[in-house]
Amino acid sequence: MSDAIHNKHQMKNRYREIQILRNLVKGDSDLVTPLDDGFLLKFLHARKFDPERALHLLQKYYRLRAANPTLFYNFLPSAVNDVFTDNIQGFLLHRTSSGAAIFVFRAGLWNTSKYDANEIFRTNMMCLEMAVRDTVTQENGIAAIIDLRGFGLCHFRQLSPNHTRQIISLIQDCFPARFNAIHFVNESNLFGVMFNLVKPLLSEKLKKRIHFHGTNFRSLHQHIPADILPSDYGGNLDLFSNKTWYSNMRKSEDFFNRNNRYGYKNSIK
Repeated sequence: MSDAIHNKHQMKNRYREIQILRNLVKGDSDLVTPLDDGFLLKFLHARKFDPERALHLLQKYYRLRAANPTLFYNFLPSAVNDVFTDNIQGFLLHRTSSGAAIFVFRAGLWNTSKYDANEIFRTNMMCLEMAVRDTVTQENGIAAIIDLRGFGLCHFRQLSPNHTRQIISLIQDCFPARFNAIHFVNESNLFGVMFNLVKPLLSEKLKKRIHFHGTNFRSLHQHIPADILPSDYGGNLDLFSNKTWYSNMRKSEDFFNRNNRYGYKNSIK
């Protein structure tokens, strides 16, 4: 089969699967969501174009939002300006060799006297929401770098068991993106204790995608080349900055405003 015929066949199948998912979503009378192709494709990509599994993912995502209104309160980039200004998180300009988008979260820069765990969660979640608008990210997933330099007891105390479970549930079960790899750098012994507490909650698939590098950035470079990393992580680029990323987030304020109108009917404000 030629590439042209294969692509035509694939597009025909995708159109059919989008329509099947659209009809399935319409069958959930309590759920109000967009029904355009772009929105539905996010969930189909995340579940390898299985409409039934994509529907369950979509439902779990909105159930998570309905069950945790505090986490999603004022879910707008402008509402977490202080977090973004502290340059804690954002996506890099370049992708991995497999096309995955690279998310950086510098947890140790979290100022617990300025904002709480909910605001950190909210900001990270908005970054992920923004990233999966891109079909390339939908197709190739996300690789995360979690920088734990400076992460200490004051941060650990902010993370209740319930909050930790919510983060794990989001990554494993509820968000329309594939997390291809999670790379921890600059982790301390304290984090090792914390990780061992949550490890039983992780799926075997996710455990296999978690890598610990400490301060050995050469180990990190085996997965993500230095040529596309900021110098913070032994890379050849300038120091990490989220200014461009946050600027794009602010320009997408209307997107988040619109999305906040969707969900289960009894949870929409």
